[in-house]
Amino acid sequence: MREWWVQVGLLAVPLLAAYLHIPPPQLSPALHSWKSSGKFFTYKGLRIFYQDSVGVVGSPEIVVLLHGFPTSSYDWYKIWEGLTLRFHRVIALDFLGFGFSDKPRPHHYSIFEQASIV
Repeated sequence: MREWWVQVGLLAVPLLAAYLHIPPPQLSPALHSWKSSGKFFTYKGLRIFYQDSVGVVGSPEIVVLLHGFPTSSYDWYKIWEGLTLRFHRVIALDFLGFGFSDKPRPHHYSIFEQASIV
């Protein structure tokens, strides 16, 4: 019985090491475009990704879009252009730990911190 666990352990270690060295997949063209057109601001030393577009001139309305969990600001990609036709400014961000924002570890994530960032 003990030999079985040793064999599993000997197999698992190189597999885990290989997995940890696999590079992340390339971004799709649409996702690459989304990232390239966005910006970052810093909150307590952490980078937060956001999109900010000026839309309809003369409209006083600003809309801030918050993504769900566990998603990102890219949720709004398909309707972004339509929103810029309706609102003066359209803003969306990636919450800390999501999308292109920093993902610090270890970190005590909380909804209160996310609200402070917004």
